[in-house]
Amino acid sequence: MKSLAERVLRVVVPPEDRRHILDELDELYEAKVAKLGAEEALRWRRRQIWRFVARALPVFWWKRPLTGAMGLMSNRDGRLSSMDLVRQDLRFAFRSFVKKPGLAVSAVLILGVGIGAATTMFSVVDTVMLRPLPYPDPGELVHFGGHGGTRPMLYLRWRDGLESFDGIGAASTGPGNLTGEGPPQRVRSAGVTYELLPLLGARPHLGRLFTQDDFQGEASVVLLGPGFWERNWGGDPSVVGRTLIVNGSPVVVAGILSPDFHPPEAVTGNQVDVWLPFRAETEESLGWSILAVVGRLKDGVGAAGAQAELRSFTTNLAEEYPDLLIRQDGTIRHTNLIPLQVATFRGVGSTLLFLTWAVLLMLLIACANVANLLLAHGTGRARELALRGALGASRNRIVKQLLTESISLGLAGGVLGVGLAFLGVRLFLRFSPGGVPRIEDLAVDPRVLGFAFLASLVTGLVFGTVPALHASRRDVAKALQEGSTASSASRRGKRTRSGLVVLEIALALVLLSSAGLFLRSLVLSTQVDLGFRTEQLVSASLRLVSGYEAEQRQDFTRAVKERLEALPGTRSVAASLTVPFEFTGASRCCMSNDVSGGVGSLSVDPLPRVMIHPVTPGYFRTLGAQLSAGREFEAADEEGDGFVAVISEPAARYFFGADEAVGKSIHLANWGAFTIIGVARGVRHWGVPSGVEAEVYVPWGRWGAFSDIYQLTVRSAAPLESLAPAVREAIWAIDPNLPVEEVVPMDQRVEASRRGQRFITSLLGTFAMIALVLATGGIYASMLYAVGQRRREMGIRLALGAGGGQLVRMVIRAGLTLTVIGVGLGLAGSMGVSVVLRSWLYGVGIVDTVTIGSVVLILACAALLASMIPALKAARTDPLDTLKVE
Repeated sequence: MKSLAERVLRVVVPPEDRRHILDELDELYEAKVAKLGAEEALRWRRRQIWRFVARALPVFWWKRPLTGAMGLMSNRDGRLSSMDLVRQDLRFAFRSFVKKPGLAVSAVLILGVGIGAATTMFSVVDTVMLRPLPYPDPGELVHFGGHGGTRPMLYLRWRDGLESFDGIGAASTGPGNLTGEGPPQRVRSAGVTYELLPLLGARPHLGRLFTQDDFQGEASVVLLGPGFWERNWGGDPSVVGRTLIVNGSPVVVAGILSPDFHPPEAVTGNQVDVWLPFRAETEESLGWSILAVVGRLKDGVGAAGAQAELRSFTTNLAEEYPDLLIRQDGTIRHTNLIPLQVATFRGVGSTLLFLTWAVLLMLLIACANVANLLLAHGTGRARELALRGALGASRNRIVKQLLTESISLGLAGGVLGVGLAFLGVRLFLRFSPGGVPRIEDLAVDPRVLGFAFLASLVTGLVFGTVPALHASRRDVAKALQEGSTASSASRRGKRTRSGLVVLEIALALVLLSSAGLFLRSLVLSTQVDLGFRTEQLVSASLRLVSGYEAEQRQDFTRAVKERLEALPGTRSVAASLTVPFEFTGASRCCMSNDVSGGVGSLSVDPLPRVMIHPVTPGYFRTLGAQLSAGREFEAADEEGDGFVAVISEPAARYFFGADEAVGKSIHLANWGAFTIIGVARGVRHWGVPSGVEAEVYVPWGRWGAFSDIYQLTVRSAAPLESLAPAVREAIWAIDPNLPVEEVVPMDQRVEASRRGQRFITSLLGTFAMIALVLATGGIYASMLYAVGQRRREMGIRLALGAGGGQLVRMVIRAGLTLTVIGVGLGLAGSMGVSVVLRSWLYGVGIVDTVTIGSVVLILACAALLASMIPALKAARTDPLDTLKVE
């Protein structure tokens, strides 16, 4: 079997030279065997081959004279192998690029940027969407993808009643408190059922996993995540068996999960510090929808069959639980089964695919630009190609030669693109807005390198095919007669180049308009009235679980309010389950219910499901939110017998129309009737795009103190540098074991809600600017080439008395004509794209005249500038010099 060195030698060195080299080496090898032994002699022989390859490569590939003109142009005699032809084509391509370094460098730079961006986006899409999940047989895992969470009762019925699954597990995640091990700290905890971890193939690094006994009685054991274990105990194995205080209860560390186990992000999120047993039978008494459920299909059972069984099962179950499973309009609340991999990325999948589409548009513009360059270069080589055809080269042979050149450029651009992709991946990780699943695994790996290589080959074929076919169609006799100073380009070549310029302009307009829509949406979102004042407003998130009951939570609230109100600069303090912009978009917390109108209300069918916000007195004053009618809560409202509520303006319009809402009542399912005492003007609680929704605010002391979720809100004139430590000290003075997360300014929460849109806008803007530069360069190159081809005609025009201004207008008119056609096509494309983008945008319609007008103006100015320079060059040409050359 031939060694790798001999295989490389076969590629580098022609056969006759290779046989001579190997014969000489074989003679020396025999002598070395007798002297050094067979093994050492073989290593010596391979080293000699590699040394000869290193010396022979430039000689045989770049400096060795060709074996004859006919050999390069034709293989009719059969003496040249396919490898010899490829080697000759590569040598010839290299010499061609050396003669035209500007063309080669420009093409490689343009392609490098396009391939680099495409490779970066592919690495992101591959990491997030394409790579299989790191679990055994991940294709068999499905997510019970209802809206929001699942009640423990449903999970128990699914687990015990569905036959299409080998196992069904669930988890409930949220913040927790860890005390007794240094300063108190917040941790990310996940309560899991017994089935979940074995279902996902989890293994312990130290200790053990949960057993059935751990799910009996009160929680007494905990598993630690490997990262959390390393950060807090430095990998100390003695942690196993130690007692920790988690959420106020002592638990024993049963084990450390293996570092190769990744939490299922669709179920638990991407980070879990502590894992606790979840007892679904006990938690069902609360009636909360807090579980994320995942199942493993049995062998031979497809997703469609499992879905059909689930629908039938739910239909039967709806008769037993109509309040839970039947909507107001009589339809059943069915749950869809979603592949776990799809459920993992479904929150960001559409965004990543859109960005990939934008990158591919930019790469297509780059291909069109390089194709235009090669077309111009091919017209200049018309005589050369005609001569080769006259000497016997077939059309296929010429096309292969030109495609070899284009693929070589594509591969060189790919090498540069891979380098840029390494940079792009680092920038993506640095500026990513967060919330992208599996992003910590993002890297340029062999799969990505394979994509880059394939993209380079395809790109070379895409931009090289048209110039190659065009060049090979030239009439040999006519081309030889025209000579190297032809007066005008062929009509077909002109149309092709013009078409490529139009394509670049159209695609650039689509990218520019998309980026413009995102930018305009971002600007409009910053100008929206949020319904509250963010300046001098901070919040702190707490978890009151360590021995707190409802009465203790009320005592804590009174005590902490007194301490904070005594701080210099404090103007108001309030507590609630959530604060505006803590959750945004589709994310919701923490209670919802069916609401119906009371006496004198409009008839509403079906009943809306609204979010309920338990808040303390002074909540609206602390937020700086105004009431359009009535009043906000007072201390007596938390302790009185009556049920009162403040509703938002959309809720008031929905239930009472133009009637006065204050004094009327609404009914919260399972809670009772509430008298409306006030109407809030409108707080955008869930972010700007969600708008002002129908919300119901109830007294926190009566309805919110039972929950361990707690947000403290402070409006103070004190600077954050002094306010944040003061808030922590005030809390720790009451409970020193209570972890306090960062004291977050409300401005920062609002800004964080826009981070994703800013990131998309920045990426699209970058792609659009590159596309604009490429399109402008395409117009410039096309006009410059056209001026060069019409040099004789323009010289005659000037000699006959035409003014320079006429020539300038003629060239500019040609450039603007291409621009107008490209803009027309681009507008049609941008209209279609704007429909797709509607769900991402705020305050922007399908046709946004401001954005479209701005983009068209930018392109027109760029086209005018790109056409002006060649036009001025043509106008300043001396006609006598031109005619002398001709």
